[in-house]
Amino acid sequence: MYAVASLALSPFFLSALSSCESTGASPEQEAAQARLEEQARAIEAEVSELRGRAFLRPVDVQLADEEDFREYVDRRFAIAYGPGEFEAEEYMAKMLGLVPTDMDLWETTLELLDAQVGGYYDPSQDKFYLMEQFDKPQLTGVILAHELTHALDDQLYRMDETVESLGGNGDAELAYHSVIEGSGTALMTQWQMKKMLAGELSMTDMEGVDLGMEAMKDLPEFLWKPLLASYVRGQMFLNRTTNMMAAQMKAPKLADIERAFKTPPSSTEQILHPKKYWDEDEFDAPQAVEVDPASLPEGWELLNENTLGELFLGMVVNPLDERDTIDPENAMSVVTIQYTNDAASGWDGDRYVLLGRGDERVLLAHTVWDDESEAVEFQEALAAMGDHIQAALGELAEAGPGDHRWEVVRFGNQVAITAAVVQSDSEPIEGVVFRVVESAE
Repeated sequence: MYAVASLALSPFFLSALSSCESTGASPEQEAAQARLEEQARAIEAEVSELRGRAFLRPVDVQLADEEDFREYVDRRFAIAYGPGEFEAEEYMAKMLGLVPTDMDLWETTLELLDAQVGGYYDPSQDKFYLMEQFDKPQLTGVILAHELTHALDDQLYRMDETVESLGGNGDAELAYHSVIEGSGTALMTQWQMKKMLAGELSMTDMEGVDLGMEAMKDLPEFLWKPLLASYVRGQMFLNRTTNMMAAQMKAPKLADIERAFKTPPSSTEQILHPKKYWDEDEFDAPQAVEVDPASLPEGWELLNENTLGELFLGMVVNPLDERDTIDPENAMSVVTIQYTNDAASGWDGDRYVLLGRGDERVLLAHTVWDDESEAVEFQEALAAMGDHIQAALGELAEAGPGDHRWEVVRFGNQVAITAAVVQSDSEPIEGVVFRVVESAE
C-alpha cells in the first residue's frame, strides 16, 4: 500500500466492508432515501449511455451519516493494513521530511476524510453510499455520476481482484487507482457538460461546495497530492494527454478505458507520462527491484517493504519553496499543481525496506534510473534536500534513541538511500541485497 493518500482518501477505495444499515429512519430520512433511489436510477441510465456499456445489475444506493462513515473507515483500515504497517508508513514519511514529525497522521487523515467525502462506492456489495449532508439534487447528481461509473467499471472489470493482485507495490496500486478515478472523473465531466448544455445544471448549483479543499489547504503534499493526481492525472492519462484542459474537452475512447482496466499501467511514471504506456515506441515499464530476505540483518524486524515510484520521489526532492499548496479561493491553484519534476522523471524502478529494533528505525531504499545522468540529477536533488531531511531525522532521534544518519550513494544509474534513527553506538546496517531483477517490458 502506498502511504495514506493513495488509498485512504479515495472514496471508492474505502471499500470491501459490510454495509452500515440505518434503522428507525424518520419520515424525512425515508423521503430522502426515496429521492436518492429515483435519482440514481435515472443517472444510472445516463452513465450507461455516456459510457456505451450496460450495467450488469442495478446498483443499490443508501444514505450514510458521519458515524456510519467513521465506522466504515475504521474497519477498512483494519482490513487494508497489517499490524504496524500504517505506523511504519507514517514513520517513513516523517524520516524523509514529508510530514511534520509531531503530526498525528491518523487523526489528520480522519479530519480530511470527513471534509472530503461526499459519497463512496462499496464494490463488495455493489452499493453506493451518499453522505447525508450532500443530499442536494444538483450536487447529488454530480456525485452519483462519478460513483456509479465506479460501479459500472467494477461490474465489468472486477476491480477488487486487480487491487489485491498489486499488493506490495504501492506505486502500481496508485497507478491503478488513477485509472479508476480518471474513469469516474472523465464521465462525471461529460455528464456535467451535458447537463449544462441542456440548462439543467449551472455553476451556481455548485457554489459553496469545496469538497474538502478548505481542509487540504494547510496540509503537506503527502496527504493530498496522490489523491488529486489519481483524479486529475488519471483523467489526463485516459485521454492520452498531459494537457489538463484538453482532457476536459473530450471523453476518452472506450477501447482505451478497457485496455487500461484489463492491462493496467504499472507505475505512476506511466500515469504522469502517458506516452510511456500508450506509445509503442516510447513504452517504458519499470525495472523490478527485489530485496533478498536472507540478507536482512539479524535482530532487526522488517516493518515494511514497498515501492515508492516517481510521484512519491518527486515529492521527496521537491524544494520546500516549490512545494504545492491548495488555495480554496483560487481554482488555478489546482490547475498549476506539479506532480513530478526533472529530478524524479528519470525514475525506472525502486524498492525500500523499513527495519526496526526497539525504538531504532532504519530506512533503506534502492532506486534505478533511466541512465547515469538521470541518477546524478536525482542524487544532486536529494543532496539539496539533505538539511531538511536531516532536521526531520534529528527531531525523531531526539524523541527516540538519540542519534540519526543520512547517506546517499550512487553507483552508475542506481542510487541507494539510508536514513536511520538509532542509538549512537549502533553499528551501520550493511549487506542488505537489492536486486534489479528484470524489466517488465
